[in-house]
Amino acid sequence: MSGSTFIDYLSLEDFQSILTTKGKKPPKLKLEPAKSKFQKAIKNQTITASKIRKAWSNAMNKMFFDVYQRVFRFTPTKKFDTSSKLKNELQKKSKTISKDLKIKNVTCFISKLSSSPLHFLYAVTFKQVDDFQSFLSVPLKSQTIISVFPEIGVAVLWPMDNDQKFKFATKLLQSSFKEVSEIKVNALLLRKYSTQETINKLTISTPQEIAGFTGLDVIEFRGPNVILGLSGLKRRHDANVDVITRVGPFTKIESDSISLVCSQGILLKNYEGLDILLKTTKID
Repeated sequence: MSGSTFIDYLSLEDFQSILTTKGKKPPKLKLEPAKSKFQKAIKNQTITASKIRKAWSNAMNKMFFDVYQRVFRFTPTKKFDTSSKLKNELQKKSKTISKDLKIKNVTCFISKLSSSPLHFLYAVTFKQVDDFQSFLSVPLKSQTIISVFPEIGVAVLWPMDNDQKFKFATKLLQSSFKEVSEIKVNALLLRKYSTQETINKLTISTPQEIAGFTGLDVIEFRGPNVILGLSGLKRRHDANVDVITRVGPFTKIESDSISLVCSQGILLKNYEGLDILLKTTKID
């Protein structure tokens, strides 16, 4: 993750747009001074609440495509077509779960990040905050970020640590949606996914107990179409590609839309990656 707070996900252009007064030219600032000016404007309340909300939503949308996360499936629903409906449901369940887990402070905020696909972001912190302004200063590592796609039946969760925040989030999902299950990121999924999309990176682990030899930790293939390239290598040079790709488990694959790492999670680079992931993990 490249940012410690939501502000770290805003660009110079974002700050210029936010800080520009109507009818005036954008201020000529470099990134760090612009960031400081924005923080000061929030503190002094010289910027509108709507601009702050928009900046937060913009930053969280960028973060969604920047971090490895855990992905859960559930039964799709049309029940939550507005952020207020989803917020009311999740907050109601949050109160019960926080009591069960003996969590004193649970503060939540929601934002709609996309209409197509319908994408809501629900941010939770266990730190004491009085309002949205004070919530903005809470480090991202002290938050639990849940992205919900109600109409396609997907929830994406960050961070991935098996701690109290994760336990809270999974209980919240299980109590709010039907048939919740996590998409397990393992070697089997990576092999299956590699046949569904053009991948540009493939990493294979070569542990001695599986590969039967020492001296290599990983084998990595890179290119615009790795699977096609391996097929050409086998065809033109009679290379035993099938054996090479089975000396150990797939540990990482990458495409233009997604990155999958065993035991680390899923990094979605765009919404198309989510579509292909769902097709790959479809239960017939």
